[in-house]
Amino acid sequence: MSKKVLIFGANGRLGQHIISELNDEYQITAVDIQDQSIIKCNDYRQITSLQDVGSLYSDDLYYAVIHCQQIKPAGFTQTNLLELGIEEYDKIMDTNLKLSFLSTQCYVKSTLNIDDDIKGRIINFVSTYSMISSNPSLYDGTEMGNPVHYTISKAGLLGLTKYVAANIREYGVLCNSIAPHGIENSQSSQFKDNYAKRNPMGRLSSPSEVLPAIKFLLDEENTYVNGANIAVDGGWTAC
Repeated sequence: MSKKVLIFGANGRLGQHIISELNDEYQITAVDIQDQSIIKCNDYRQITSLQDVGSLYSDDLYYAVIHCQQIKPAGFTQTNLLELGIEEYDKIMDTNLKLSFLSTQCYVKSTLNIDDDIKGRIINFVSTYSMISSNPSLYDGTEMGNPVHYTISKAGLLGLTKYVAANIREYGVLCNSIAPHGIENSQSSQFKDNYAKRNPMGRLSSPSEVLPAIKFLLDEENTYVNGANIAVDGGWTAC
């Protein structure tokens, strides 16, 4: 029987591509806040609150869990540091970071009785903005922006990744992160031009270009990569 993998953020553009690619190789449980999946998946779970997270681990033991959920409400990209309200701040932090923290707790607890050196794997999707700040000039003349609470949430998730990885002897779980950047998603031509001028590859990326990093971290033969952050950014953070 194929190994079970739990994927959060199933209905996002990236989540859809991940599930579509892994569906034949793994037994996928897809999770999102929507009441039904917009992708083809045999096991779809809806969560309506953070309290639902624990129920996902009550009956199943997963080979790996992937956290690629995030939320961007209306007006999100135009929010600035001085005008950000606590309600929107909490909404972003709950989805992008707190959900992953609670899921990580539940996942590690579920693996503790496994008698293997490597008891499981966690893959967290962070961002280049978990490592560096955005350059405001990237968004000149566009509808886009990088709000402060997005950066905080992704930096926190990178920190969680490092913490779990550093405690491998206690928890037995390999924990790594992937930092994509500039995934094509119907952005304006002005944004695409701005991005292309600043990225060594000269273009945005496709969601499919993140998949090799995921497959590598899921590979059974990968038993020593732990606490790594793989930047799939075309060289953005190299310069």
